Amino acid sequence: MTSHLAFAAVNGIVLGMAVFLVAAGLTLVFGILRIFNFAHGSFFMIGAYIAHALIGREPSSVWFYGVAALAAAAVIGAIGLVTDRVVLRRLEGVSNDYSLIATFAILLLAEGATKLIFGQDIYTVSAPPELDRIVDIGIPVTY
Repeated sequence: MTSHLAFAAVNGIVLGMAVFLVAAGLTLVFGILRIFNFAHGSFFMIGAYIAHALIGREPSSVWFYGVAALAAAAVIGAIGLVTDRVVLRRLEGVSNDYSLIATFAILLLAEGATKLIFGQDIYTVSAPPELDRIVDIGIPVTY
């Protein structure tokens, strides 16, 4: 019972970290630039698809896993830079409503492009062999 609780707690923390990354990005962009970026979550999704395209379902090592994550982050950074230069800079000084509509359009465009490129299947990535084992953290297990 205790091991199930620990497993659920760790899974909750991992999911919470992913949600925190997206929420922190939204907060920073709005707080600094005053842009409602609805496309932020789509960029996160595209990064996950890019990482999956690079490593497949079974990553060979934790290093390759990390390199794929950094490569996906670099690609998404480039997409964000292009989005800023092409769309958002043109909206400086106008009402927030326009940036809201523009980023919503980018969200729809990114979602449609992702469906065209990757399809509508659900993809998963297993943990690398170094991370796919049980680690004893000192909690006694009783059944």
